[in-house]
Amino acid sequence: MQPDVDNSGDDVIQFLNSTGSETMRIHSDWNVGIGESTPAAPLHVKTSDATTGAIIARFTTQTDRHLDILQPNTSNDNDPFTFKTSNALNFRVDNEDALTINSAGRVGVGT
Repeated sequence: MQPDVDNSGDDVIQFLNSTGSETMRIHSDWNVGIGESTPAAPLHVKTSDATTGAIIARFTTQTDRHLDILQPNTSNDNDPFTFKTSNALNFRVDNEDALTINSAGRVGVGT
C-alpha cells in the first residue's frame, strides 16, 4: 500500500502488484476501484478479461453458496450480463417478494 503515490493530492491508497502495476485503489471519497483507477461508485470493478462468460464478481456465503456475475459478449450490446447461482434468486420490493426464480428455473411473480 502506498498513500497518494501518484502525488496528485487526492489522498488515495493504491495497491500495486509485484511489477508495480496498480490493481486496486481507495479514494478519499471512499470509492474503491478494482482494476479501475477512477472509480465512479462505492465499488467499481473492471476486468481485463475479454472472455464472454468470465466471472466479473463472486459473492460467497460462509457455506460456499455463491452468486456470480458473468461478463457479456463485449462486441454485442444486446448480449446480457448473466447472474449465475445454484440457489433460488429472489427480487424484493419493500420487503415483499416480487419475483422468485427457484433452483429448477421456475419463475414465481408476487409469490
